[in-house]
Amino acid sequence: HLPVETGLIQRFWPRSEPRQLTFQDAISRACEILRGLTHAFIDTNRCILSLTGGKDSRVVLAAARDRLDEVQFFTIRASGTAPKDILISSQLAARLKLDHRFVNNVPPTAWLLKFYDEIAAGMSVGARRDIVGACWELADRNCIHISGALGEVARAYYWHVWLPAHLD
Repeated sequence: HLPVETGLIQRFWPRSEPRQLTFQDAISRACEILRGLTHAFIDTNRCILSLTGGKDSRVVLAAARDRLDEVQFFTIRASGTAPKDILISSQLAARLKLDHRFVNNVPPTAWLLKFYDEIAAGMSVGARRDIVGACWELADRNCIHISGALGEVARAYYWHVWLPAHLD
């Protein structure tokens, strides 16, 4: 939290050590949070959900599982798209009868790339920057993109507060 008036930084999360949960309780709680976030987005506006072969996409898919008919799904096809992202997203879409489409990446215009670099403060490079053209094709003021970042949210809340030596 950074109030403009004072310029003082105040940490608002976490203020204390996290409550100790069993692994199963932590998973259940993470599921509740992710499902709640996803449902809130769906309740708010039209939503699109990016689908790849990755775990984060599948976390979001699971969070939306009881409202799949209210979401449109897409997969970006670009030069850097892994073949498994095309294959797995196709299989998931067919198996779950999703409203899914592939979006071919297009080279972004110079002004779009400049704008993107400006809002990303020059910090977005590589794969994310490479698909700006496809993102522009999908852009709609009346639509919320639910991305695999929800999987990142789960990690942020439930990852160990210390660096684990191994993962069980």
